[in-house]
Amino acid sequence: MSEPTSWTAPPDTELATPTPPETVFNDPLAGDKISLPSGGWAVFRDPTKLRSKHQEMVLLIGQQAEDKAGGGSGAGKIARGFAVTRALLGFLVLSWSVPYDRDPDDPTQTWMLPSVDSTVVSDLKPEDHTVLMDALEPARKILFPDAPTPDDHADPASPTEPASA
Repeated sequence: MSEPTSWTAPPDTELATPTPPETVFNDPLAGDKISLPSGGWAVFRDPTKLRSKHQEMVLLIGQQAEDKAGGGSGAGKIARGFAVTRALLGFLVLSWSVPYDRDPDDPTQTWMLPSVDSTVVSDLKPEDHTVLMDALEPARKILFPDAPTPDDHADPASPTEPASA
């Protein structure tokens, strides 16, 4: 990843200071910058840069979470959903800035990328979490596309060739 534009933290600032919003990265993986309702932001990886290895890892992480939580039970399926979402955010969030404390009950907790600690996702405010979940949709469609059906024949984007007469 290329170095950010020049920005220096004040001398008293700890290294865990969030990246300032004006920082611009020249990262070939970077895609959209997502604005969060809280005033924060997240730079997502371009979902077209995802590969089958990411799909495999997401599926394995989801299966491990489901097995750990009780298999095909309701709790297992819920655990799988959270694990898949966190894994996707871990792959997609390249940088972010969140303008509030991670844990109001423990101000020593600091923000880090979901790729470092996926549990940070649980500390987002609900409105920020919802925006990030919506922003995952392009990656979900790439990694887990719907299977083509015969009804897709009229859709120009369909991989199914029209039947010959």
